[in-house]
Amino acid sequence: IKWSKSARNYSAIIIGWVIMISAITGIFYLLFSFPPALTISNMFQASIESIPFDSGWIGFVLILVNGLLLSYVLARDGVDTTERLMLSIGLGFGLAFAVMILIGVLWEFSLLTIVLTQVILFITLVIAAVCRGLKPNLNGFLRVGRYNRMPQLSILVTVSLTVVGIYLIAAIYKIVSLPATEWDSLAYGVNYARIIFEKGSIPLIAGPSIGLEMSASYPPGVQLTAVYLYALAGNANDFYFRVLSPIFGLATMITTYKFAMTVSKNKTAAVFAVFTLSAIPFFWELFIQETYFMGLTLMLTLAAFFFYKAYNSNPV
Repeated sequence: IKWSKSARNYSAIIIGWVIMISAITGIFYLLFSFPPALTISNMFQASIESIPFDSGWIGFVLILVNGLLLSYVLARDGVDTTERLMLSIGLGFGLAFAVMILIGVLWEFSLLTIVLTQVILFITLVIAAVCRGLKPNLNGFLRVGRYNRMPQLSILVTVSLTVVGIYLIAAIYKIVSLPATEWDSLAYGVNYARIIFEKGSIPLIAGPSIGLEMSASYPPGVQLTAVYLYALAGNANDFYFRVLSPIFGLATMITTYKFAMTVSKNKTAAVFAVFTLSAIPFFWELFIQETYFMGLTLMLTLAAFFFYKAYNSNPV
């Protein structure tokens, strides 16, 4: 069936209105059904948290550099810029999880041990990446930036991206300006990371509930990543813990777009995949909570995407 141009335009307008109504409904759900920090009475109050300007930010740079180097060691060719970025984030944080757990088991947490381990890890990764054929190519980056053009977006894609942007702004505002208030986020996340940082080791906490949850066999990778940032910053500023989930969530959205783009070969379908993900209220609840769930979601999504990409690639 071939539709006329006017029929397609009317269909686009109708679908756009459906998306807009869904967006408005979702925004009201965010304001009235989420934890108290996102209610209307608190949404527009003055910020009671501030963004730190200290050496803790160096930790994020080091994590991404570690992930970038490891991505070249594991996959020198066959990935584009977006996939390289996702590999850098996933491998960087995954490596931070593993290394910090090993330090907690075999050593103690201090600025000296973390810096020494980071230096050894960086030198090892640089040597391995160079042996794999890594060569700096700034001209390639300049050529990419020179010939990039703004893509032409349809009305539906524009509306979908606008809705996702509104959700992102609301969630990031909560993370940046307001402290953690949810019980599990405080007990098993922020407070546990602070205890580890102050004691310099992973503690054994006895108790029927909170002690079991903290001392159980699940690896505290996200908490130890926060400890890594605390050590570089010199203090246990929970901002570095609060910002981890948004990083994981944003990376999950980009990976979802790339996954859908790889499967469907259609940019509009890929954008709608991200919109569908953002239409799930539980996703944004995890986005703003200081837990390991969003980090786990990112790792599983990246694993599924690169497994699919490897399965459909040509055999070497």
